[in-house]
Amino acid sequence: MLFEALLLLSCLSGGPCWAPPGPADMTCAAGGDSLFLLLTTGTDAGLAAWSAGTGMIPISLRPGAGRNAFVLDGTVVFKECLPDRQRICTWSEDETVEIASAPALCGPFPAGPAGFMYSDELGIHLHSESGTEVIVACPEAAMAPSAAFWKGSVWFVDGGGRLRESHPGGAPCGPLFEGVATVAILGGSLVVRSLDGRFLLLDFPVIAFDGDWIEGSWPVLSEGLGLCCCRSEGSASALVGAESNAVLVAGALRPFHWQGHGLVWTESSTGRLRGTPLPPEGLRFPGCPGTAERGVPFDPVVEIDVPWMHQRWDTPDWFDGSWSCGPSSCTMAQQYYGRLTPDSIWCSSPSPGHWSSMGDYIPTEFTFLGFTYDIPGLSPGGVWVPGAHGFICRDAGGAYWSYMTLYLEQMGLESDWAGTAWSTLTSELDNLWPVVCSSTIYYSGGTYGHIILFTGFCEDHTVVVNDPYGDANQTGWGQSWRYPNGKACLYDWPGYNNGHLEIGAVNQLFSARHDVPAPPDTLVDDLCTGFEKRGGCQYWHEEQGGFGGTFWWTWSTAAPPDTCFVKWRPSLPGPGWYEVSVFVPEDHAGATGIYRLSTPSGTVEIPLDQGAWSSEWAPLGTFWLVPGDSLYLGDFTGTGAQQLAFDAALFSPRPESSPGGGAGGSLRAVIGCPAFGSIPVTLDCAPLPVPAEIDVFDIAGRLAASGEIPPGGTTVSIGAGLPPGCYAIRISLPGAALVDDTVLLP
Repeated sequence: MLFEALLLLSCLSGGPCWAPPGPADMTCAAGGDSLFLLLTTGTDAGLAAWSAGTGMIPISLRPGAGRNAFVLDGTVVFKECLPDRQRICTWSEDETVEIASAPALCGPFPAGPAGFMYSDELGIHLHSESGTEVIVACPEAAMAPSAAFWKGSVWFVDGGGRLRESHPGGAPCGPLFEGVATVAILGGSLVVRSLDGRFLLLDFPVIAFDGDWIEGSWPVLSEGLGLCCCRSEGSASALVGAESNAVLVAGALRPFHWQGHGLVWTESSTGRLRGTPLPPEGLRFPGCPGTAERGVPFDPVVEIDVPWMHQRWDTPDWFDGSWSCGPSSCTMAQQYYGRLTPDSIWCSSPSPGHWSSMGDYIPTEFTFLGFTYDIPGLSPGGVWVPGAHGFICRDAGGAYWSYMTLYLEQMGLESDWAGTAWSTLTSELDNLWPVVCSSTIYYSGGTYGHIILFTGFCEDHTVVVNDPYGDANQTGWGQSWRYPNGKACLYDWPGYNNGHLEIGAVNQLFSARHDVPAPPDTLVDDLCTGFEKRGGCQYWHEEQGGFGGTFWWTWSTAAPPDTCFVKWRPSLPGPGWYEVSVFVPEDHAGATGIYRLSTPSGTVEIPLDQGAWSSEWAPLGTFWLVPGDSLYLGDFTGTGAQQLAFDAALFSPRPESSPGGGAGGSLRAVIGCPAFGSIPVTLDCAPLPVPAEIDVFDIAGRLAASGEIPPGGTTVSIGAGLPPGCYAIRISLPGAALVDDTVLLP
């Protein structure tokens, strides 16, 4: 708990209640030289140059243009993420020149006076006046997200987040550090940024200990101030001395030392670029650069469909969910597995309002699987609330990591701290398990921690995220007018640039494992997406056993309506006869349930005494069904306080079935007395939504007449004008024969 208390500033969720400018609304320094300053946005989309003499000069409005941009001998070097490819470019005197182009590239990276580097699938390239050559060609250097030329060697980060060294043309040495996001040069030293948001300054010989890592982000060397960085100070970020921790500029983000001019930084409250060398009103990035959308390059290795909720706009109107990203992300994870039952509330904002199925669980007391969530937790405005927020956030307002994993475990999931490695994330997602993440998102409110949910990834280290605060790539992050926009957002893993918001730090990953919901077919189990459980979650009990290893049960009620119910929604291959059965587990099944089956001819009620069955399939009958039909069982039985079980349901195709072969709802045909060369046929059932086809064959097996009873009808006469004789009649619905009979026509 002490360790987590020290991390609270990196665990607080969503940002302060006054909703500061989001990353896309920020203006930040991207680089520069003694002549002009490079500007970009908080998502590194777009690039511009500014000086007091020339004013603002747009260079690019493309995604990713502002990340890793720098000036080399008066020429701007940068990257653009286009809809169909990525490219490394230079810009000088209003002219953009393409240097390299590929489906995916990393860089550019400064290489001193010699030129600059970039990486692709072949390795690390050096571009200079004499041309371009591969200087590190090995699997470890392929698509290296970060590199620096230092002390005669190329230092780079490999795809697994490991720092390596390689002499040009030679093989890289073994990894020196793990969990690394970027590497760069700062004042003659090598600065290494970790995945969890710390940094390290290295000199020869390269030796470092755990205690040498410095807490903070955006390290910068400033004349007269020494080494500075950004740290959380109260409810906002501040520029502080790295050693003294003295506050130098309150409310500052992304500082940059502009050569020959002094410090500039992004102001928290306005998102503007500020500093002594700049105009008093600060600078605002010109235009509205785009973000990389799901275009041709987007090719996820894994992407799973996880329900999304907004921590502010899907929670009750009376509650401010600005600090509830941890509870919201955990709620999304459990909802993926169908644990809690929906508890819909009406949310009036944004207008005209909408229903939210899970938001009431965040600030409201509830009971599930024997655990009551009544512990109060601090929320904005000094309001103490129970529910998931109270249990996870307690007295801190932000999420305690250990309470997040405990909450998931009490929901029936397996959860643990899982480190920060990319390989861990991809392994979990490969198994179709979403991953909760304590991250850092840099935005104008400060370097607050933000809990998000990973739901997919690409080989280029683009990650798919359910962000409970909305899509941080877009302006108006967290605002009601952007709702709903947080499902399946595309962000960049720390150190990578694919044109999306870069996650500032991955502080900790948390596993959230359970049996993956299977898509429904003709078998619908309780671990299937076609199994819909409804009613107060306090009434539901889960047990080991039954079909597939688990089942649910509740107490029966003596009076209507149903308090709890389950609907089984199969995926039927087409219209036809189906034998419907339900699996009755060995215990917690003693009531007589009233199953209700929807059929084309109406709802059929089938009572079943579960006490007469034990760990076996109980048949309900054979019925004509069409896709979209479903089975329902509620807890009202007429007799209270009996245990009623809900497990698997099976819809077995029976194309050979004939009328009378099943329980209520089966079809029968009545062939009337032939007269005057015609045969009357009547279906003994409610009108059907599909036609009944009728074929008449003579004694030689030749088709003599045909017709149909149209949808909604029950009677037809067929075979007018047929000569006397013996005829065979077949009546069928699409996909199944109903009747094979013979008739003598006088």
